[in-house]
Amino acid sequence: MKIRINWIILLLSVLWAGPDSGVLWLSQIPPPERADQVKSYGMHHLSALKSAYGTTTLALWLRQGDSVVEADYPDQLAFDKFDTRVLSPNGEEINHKFDRVAGGMELTLDGSEEGFYNAYLIGRKIENETLKIVTIQSELINHSCRNGHAHVSRKLGPIYGGNDIPLEIIRQRFRWEDFHTFIQSGDVVEYQLLLHGDPMPGVTVTLITHQDWQKTQVTDIDGKVSFEFIGEYFNRDKEFHRGDEYYYLLVADYSVNESGEYQGQPYWRIEYQSTSSEKYRAATEIYTSSVWGLATMLLTIGSIALAVFVYRRKTSRGYREIIFSEKD
Repeated sequence: MKIRINWIILLLSVLWAGPDSGVLWLSQIPPPERADQVKSYGMHHLSALKSAYGTTTLALWLRQGDSVVEADYPDQLAFDKFDTRVLSPNGEEINHKFDRVAGGMELTLDGSEEGFYNAYLIGRKIENETLKIVTIQSELINHSCRNGHAHVSRKLGPIYGGNDIPLEIIRQRFRWEDFHTFIQSGDVVEYQLLLHGDPMPGVTVTLITHQDWQKTQVTDIDGKVSFEFIGEYFNRDKEFHRGDEYYYLLVADYSVNESGEYQGQPYWRIEYQSTSSEKYRAATEIYTSSVWGLATMLLTIGSIALAVFVYRRKTSRGYREIIFSEKD
């Protein structure tokens, strides 16, 4: 009986464990050692090492862990093979660098072109007769209103990495989306998972918010899954900080019993993992409702004050002098 209870506890711990704490992902938050060299660039406040009119160098940093805020900045990778790839808003491969720097590992790219960039870091290794394939990706939107808004619809994407991307996360676009769109709390965002370019059902996807709230879904027959972003951390002292930006992390896992050989080593199973991180904000309605509430309160106070003034004017009696004589 005791053995059965232990097995049940172990099974529940596996089911509730969430994504692997060693998950790797790309972050727009620099390590402390690089923070003083990073500037905010464009409408979406991308991290840039250099910024001037018409040219900029965007930067991302490798993180390890399932906490958006507290994840580590590793300075090495334990893969048998590792490839990098960055696509421009036109879907063409562009030059980039992935180097070890003070504080961790840094990916840099030329972000002069308007639109969405897609970065991919793909690692492979054999572990316990299992081939593990990790896709670390990031989608960055570069936009500055001074560059105009010509042909925006053709640059919205999404951009697909192609058949050579093992497991890819594609954020589906909103119908009203443009270069000014931010994901907000309350939005329902849909993602599609592609395995070597084909929609993949049965993929487990976990959303982790800035405050470590987690929700797990499984992709449908079209490889799609959707999440509603909650606003669990917006306190009263934050209600008027409309420009505050937060980050979320997506972790997708899929495994299949498939045998083969990789770099001379046999495997009997393949485990895919893909990660992606982006920004989101508090819903506009939070601030709109606060403004309307303040306006309503001021109008109510003003109306009461006016009513009291009118009432007192009507009920007050004016001064009237009465003269009388004691002789009468």
